[in-house]
Amino acid sequence: MDRTVLVTGASRNIGRYLAKRYAADGYRVVICARTGKAVEELAEEIEAAGGQALAMQADVTQPEQVAALVKAADGRFGGVDILINNAVVRVARKLDEMTFEEWRLAIAVILDAAFLCTKAVLPNMRKKKWGRIVNMSGISAMVGSPDRVGVVAGKSGLIGFTRSVARSTAADGITCNVISPSQIDTERGEWTAVGNVEQTLQNYVKGRTEIPVGRMGTLEEFYALVRFVTSDEAAFCTGDTFTINGGRYMH
Repeated sequence: MDRTVLVTGASRNIGRYLAKRYAADGYRVVICARTGKAVEELAEEIEAAGGQALAMQADVTQPEQVAALVKAADGRFGGVDILINNAVVRVARKLDEMTFEEWRLAIAVILDAAFLCTKAVLPNMRKKKWGRIVNMSGISAMVGSPDRVGVVAGKSGLIGFTRSVARSTAADGITCNVISPSQIDTERGEWTAVGNVEQTLQNYVKGRTEIPVGRMGTLEEFYALVRFVTSDEAAFCTGDTFTINGGRYMH
């Protein structure tokens, strides 16, 4: 497969799994996170299995670091064909207790990063007349979530951002879509939240009981959806929000 995938927030869970599966399917992968050691180890694992990977430590809320990330991808692999904006932070705080800095952190990691990364990869995609952009939202953007106003605002904003990008890039063979998961079976720990970590983890556990199919989704099921949305066969899908939540939210 002569294509390169950039996955942000690739050090753990969904991002890590997506990078490994794309590499196993023959894609070149560029993986980044704020913690360099984790993505370096992942790149070594991918290459040991016969894949091609470039690991980059980058804070995708910073324009100069995003520019360096995409420049490195261009130099190593000839550009990014598929962008998966997966970086996230879970700021859990009651609205009347949330600081402006915590609000800005959620918005920056979710929205600023998507803007910066999308803008950086578009020139190469336009040149090739082909590209796939996937923005990771979540069920909280659909139903709201208590004490996570910054995250909900950011993930809701991604949907509007995606629709605008989709309209402006469709004529160039580029699609831009949202994937909105809920309760995918991954690890949760203190690194997943800023603020009321315990309440965030309790809400995650409680959410499992609200899934009509009676179980959490698997990473394999999640990858199958992402893989389709970024395929040639999905060329007619753009500006859409794909939900994967076992029936917890229907629209």
